[in-house]
Amino acid sequence: MDNENARITLLACSKVDWASCLQFAQSTYFKNPTSGEETQNEFTLFCKLINGLKNTDDSLSYLHLTFGIKCNKKTFMRIVELDEFKIWSDEVDEEFVLIVSGSFESWKKAVIRTCKRESDFRTRVLFNKVFLFFERGCEYAIREWHKISLPDGSFILQRREINA
Repeated sequence: MDNENARITLLACSKVDWASCLQFAQSTYFKNPTSGEETQNEFTLFCKLINGLKNTDDSLSYLHLTFGIKCNKKTFMRIVELDEFKIWSDEVDEEFVLIVSGSFESWKKAVIRTCKRESDFRTRVLFNKVFLFFERGCEYAIREWHKISLPDGSFILQRREINA
C-alpha cells in the first residue's frame, strides 16, 4: 500500500452546548470560569470551564473524536496495541478500514506515543495528521508539544520548555 493511500478523516467530534454549559456553571457554582476569554475557541473554553469547576486538568476526557481510517495491517495493529480506543474494523483488498473513537485525552496520548522517530513511517504520518487536527482547533490539548520536522516529510514531537 502506498503512503498516499493511508487516510484519516474526522467523522465525529463532541460539540459543546454553550448556553446550557454556562447556565449550569453559573447556577451551580455561581461563576463563569471562562469570563473575559471570549476570543478563544470553544474547545479551549470548555476545557477551562471543566478545569475551573473541578480544579483539575482532566478536561480532555470529557470530549470525544471519531476518525475513519484506511491503513495497512502494520498500522492497524499499532492502533490496536495502543489500547486507547473503541475500534470497528474490516479488511478490504488487503487494506484495513477502521472507525476509531476515543476521548481527546486518548487521542493525545496516542499522538505522543506514535509521533516518535522509532515509530514506523506510516503510523507516524497517520498520527501526525491527528496532531495537525489538534493544532488547527484544539491547541489547548497539545500546547506543551511542538513539532520537529524529519527528512521523510513527517515530524516527531518534543515537549516545550516551560519558563517559570
